[in-house]
Amino acid sequence: MGYKILLTADRCLMAKYDLLCLGSAADFPIGTIPDFIMFKWVLPKLPKDKSGKVIFAPYCLRKIESLLLTKFDEDEVAIVNPDEIHKFINEDTKIVAISTVDPMGIGPPVTTFCTLLKGEIGPITYIAREFRKLMYKLKKLKKKHKFKIIVGGPGAWEIANEDLMNEFSIDYILIGEAEEDLPEIFEKILNNEKLPRIITMKPARIESFKPIRKPSISGLVEITRGCGRGCKFCAPTVRPFRSIPLDVIIEEIKINLPYWKTIHLVTEDFLRYGSTTFEVNKKAVLNLIYSLRSIGVQKISPLHVTLATVVQAPDLIHEISEVFDVDIEKGNYIGTQIGIETASPKLMDYYMKGKVKPYTPDKWPEIIENACKILHENSWVIMGTLLVGLPNETDDDIYMTIELMDRLKDLNIIWVPCFFTPLGPTPLGNSKPLTRDRMRKSHWELLATCCRYNAKMIERFAENYFKTSKMNFIKRYVYLRGLKLMKKAFEEIDREIRNGQIPPPILSGDIKTFYKILFSVKD
Repeated sequence: MGYKILLTADRCLMAKYDLLCLGSAADFPIGTIPDFIMFKWVLPKLPKDKSGKVIFAPYCLRKIESLLLTKFDEDEVAIVNPDEIHKFINEDTKIVAISTVDPMGIGPPVTTFCTLLKGEIGPITYIAREFRKLMYKLKKLKKKHKFKIIVGGPGAWEIANEDLMNEFSIDYILIGEAEEDLPEIFEKILNNEKLPRIITMKPARIESFKPIRKPSISGLVEITRGCGRGCKFCAPTVRPFRSIPLDVIIEEIKINLPYWKTIHLVTEDFLRYGSTTFEVNKKAVLNLIYSLRSIGVQKISPLHVTLATVVQAPDLIHEISEVFDVDIEKGNYIGTQIGIETASPKLMDYYMKGKVKPYTPDKWPEIIENACKILHENSWVIMGTLLVGLPNETDDDIYMTIELMDRLKDLNIIWVPCFFTPLGPTPLGNSKPLTRDRMRKSHWELLATCCRYNAKMIERFAENYFKTSKMNFIKRYVYLRGLKLMKKAFEEIDREIRNGQIPPPILSGDIKTFYKILFSVKD
């Protein structure tokens, strides 16, 4: 007997990352990293148990699994590695469901990586290639075994059209949140009821959130969903903000604790946990972190924090750092991603005024500086994204951002320029992306500033992180070597731009030359 329902994702998503940020390598154009390095060291394969099910899985698949297990038996549902799925498909298989993040390789990081690494958006990315490989494999298997193919996840909108659905032999695309509708949809499909090929599911009510039953990749645990700030370029900001019940969070963390040193908290704004407005609910946040500490959590990493909530509660940031004994000099810090975006009040007012609430856009530069200083003083490390190339952006807007970066140059900030990419489900979905041929002198100067300060930050990060890392010698060597290459590349790009030159795409030459540079970097 086989499984009635199989769940999987492309090979890039089904990986056990040593560092969660390494997942972004999936958005690189193919050829950036040789496959044997990419899929052994950067995105290693998920381990499996004796039955062949994966021991860890992407958080979204764990959520789908837990929903399905309310309707189906444990021996009817399995999450498996994509390169082994053929071993599980037989006459008992009725549904193969795929979760996807960026199946066409058109997400925001792709524009940036492809422009800088290859010089154009066109090259296919690892994640897009692996999605295609999986779908063509399933298409062939489907002809023999007649199962239904369902695709969902945050990137499903990219392929929600008849042509692509037919190319990949997809029966149904699910758009939206799964909690309210997914088990019933699967039942109807199994009963051969007629359904539309593209199904939009309702937003989840708080009471419908149920805990995952098995560990997730990197100890990911959702604490809030949605954002509600309404930025015109971003999909999650249009979803209503909800806090996950504390008992659900605690149960999911207990499932993950035996496997992960750091618990990654999935959220668009950590400090808004328990709030129904844009104000910080200090009592709810403190109750959350003390509850986490009481069950044995040693280290947390909130995926996102908003600067407007940080400045509301500097004492809360300090207490969180004390609770988790944070001290960057000892290699113990809290890392988070923050959308700094721009220092221009004009752009903030026009495209993302909700990001500033409860303050006003004219206060944004002051909010950035104060919040970043608060986080730095409490041993938080910021991955600060900058949105570059918005429609109507001027050179003055860009220079405001560069001047801000100069003022913050000594803080623990990794600057990440994100070239504007229009996304279908957003108000700016029909705008033009920023590409290499549209970059102005000011864009290159912003890039040089990012490289200059990131080169210094890499040195500081490597020294502090690897001080306490228990990574084996070979992995430590590979990662340190990669960091040294990045530092050298940043310094070279900064030098060329400051000398008035436009640097060529990093991978424009012979790939062998690129890797010769990698191993010539001195320790």
